Amino acid sequence: MDIRISGLMTKTPQTARTLRYLDHLVKETDIGWADVNDDNPERLCDQVARRSYSRNVLTAALEGQSFNACTRMLAHLEGEYGQHLRGVLDFAAEQVGQTEEDPVKVSTAYKYPLFVEDLIIALHERLGCYDVLVDPGADIRRYRDLTSRDIKALSCVGIGADTLTANA
Repeated sequence: MDIRISGLMTKTPQTARTLRYLDHLVKETDIGWADVNDDNPERLCDQVARRSYSRNVLTAALEGQSFNACTRMLAHLEGEYGQHLRGVLDFAAEQVGQTEEDPVKVSTAYKYPLFVEDLIIALHERLGCYDVLVDPGADIRRYRDLTSRDIKALSCVGIGADTLTANA
């Protein structure tokens, strides 16, 4: 799996690219998880094992990345951009969870912030740092706290303004 998130490789990260790639990661690991556990439906529902599987996929994929590329991605994800992104994803997941009836959409929305957290942890491990605590995302509680870029990026992964404003 190609882990280079092109949106995080530039000087100015691109949220829409990052979210489209996160969506790709979620879908690819969902498929892999289902394949690995097709004969074990009980394990298929084990969220702790599922998250461990995702982290292992991310860790393996990062082994092929250069130290500089990993350092740049980590700087973006731990910096102001990453904190804002995590806040946006947390807010979006809550909104989807409160308004959407499709369990796949709800599950996917909640996986986005977890994947960003897992990517930060995997990047630290790739760079030789272990036992990392990831800072919480920005405190985004209302639709008006989102930028127009945030709204456009979320719509790229199927989270529209109608969902984001449903509980305004």
